[in-house]
Amino acid sequence: MINFPFMSDKEKLAQLEKIFQEFMQASTELERSYRLLQSEARLLSSYLGTVLENMPEAILIFNNQQQLVLANQNAKTIFSEIDNEQLKLGKILEKIGIRLKKTCPLKMQKEILINQEKRWFEINLNNFFNERDEKVGLILVLSDKTELKLMEQKNQQKERLSLMGKVAAEMAHDIRNPLASIELMLELLMEQLPETPENIKTSEHIRKALFHVNRLISNVLFYTKNMNVELSSFPFAELIAEIENELQNELKDIELIKKIPRQLIKADYLLMKQALLNLFQNSIHFLSGNTRRVIEISAAAKSNYFEIRFKDNGCGIPQNLKKYIFQPFFSTRSNGTGLGLAIVKRIVDAHKGRISFRSGNAGTSFKLQIPLK
Repeated sequence: MINFPFMSDKEKLAQLEKIFQEFMQASTELERSYRLLQSEARLLSSYLGTVLENMPEAILIFNNQQQLVLANQNAKTIFSEIDNEQLKLGKILEKIGIRLKKTCPLKMQKEILINQEKRWFEINLNNFFNERDEKVGLILVLSDKTELKLMEQKNQQKERLSLMGKVAAEMAHDIRNPLASIELMLELLMEQLPETPENIKTSEHIRKALFHVNRLISNVLFYTKNMNVELSSFPFAELIAEIENELQNELKDIELIKKIPRQLIKADYLLMKQALLNLFQNSIHFLSGNTRRVIEISAAAKSNYFEIRFKDNGCGIPQNLKKYIFQPFFSTRSNGTGLGLAIVKRIVDAHKGRISFRSGNAGTSFKLQIPLK
């Protein structure tokens, strides 16, 4: 109760009116400050939301009951179920193959399948604190390290190839000298021996063995050397015509279907020739058992790349071997070097292009995409 000693009723009423006006003024100011604070909070929330959505990482925030309360768009790309149900931390981690034994901190790297594509992520799980340093939840951050991982793998492969190239060059010198001597001695020996069918057959076996060893050495040297791409523009049809001329004996019993426009490709002529020669030779081998033998090659300039399709109606590649076909020294042929398709991939990679394939009972098709710029 407010006491107004020694005041008349009129003075008391005036004082009460003044206090009321001051109260209303303070109340209005308080309400204005509150609205301003709300506006600033909404603006800050908007800023934080924008930052969260534009961060390259996938971010998920959980409360103390490990229930998901917030996730950005990148997280929703990885975990499509987020929009449809309330998920707990354990369920989220199980979906990427992690069984949670302890909560925080958790730091690891893991390969995750997203939209049928394998991506490499760094995963961090930490406690989430408020301004009073009280634990209010957990934050899970997934950082895509795929490009970095690929770069590391390429650098490691480059180092291995460099070392392998030095060893191969020394071995080539040491092996080719005696091979040349063997070939010379074989010629001299055949001049002295009678030309019987058995002697001729034996000499051919030796020549084929010498050729196989020489080809293996050449392929190893080619595969391990630094591929310096010298770009030039040339008609793709002319390259195919040159290859067709070189392989005319091997292609004489094969139906060659060409769908090649008069368009230019920008590439290293000799490297691209080697890649296509390897594809031809690979198909020729796997067509050997067919009654009807068909190779189809087509090409077209797209918006950003020149696309080459190479297809045969051979026996196809078994499902369990598909993941190995671009690996060096992998071959299903007894006399194969295992470097033909590996060299094709190295050449395409050197052009910063892409190579893919499909294979089944009806044959195998390769698709090469070479950038136009």
